[in-house]
Amino acid sequence: MISPNGEIVSVGDTHIDAIIKNPSKFGLSASEIEKTYEKYNEPMGIEGKAREEIIINVVKRGWIRVRRYRNDGYSVNIG
Repeated sequence: MISPNGEIVSVGDTHIDAIIKNPSKFGLSASEIEKTYEKYNEPMGIEGKAREEIIINVVKRGWIRVRRYRNDGYSVNIG
């Protein structure tokens, strides 16, 4: 991911894992993340509706999400 100030942040396995592990870096709190997962009755970290809402929230805050697909290029999400 790329921060609003241009810092490149390696996410490791998944974007949502990076956000959960360091919510303040992305302008969130652990409590906000937990409440979002509870809202959708999903286990923490699962790639469902809560994940989608959290990532959209982060992108709206100025983050750029870059994803590389094996042998199929990239996708980029911007606000």
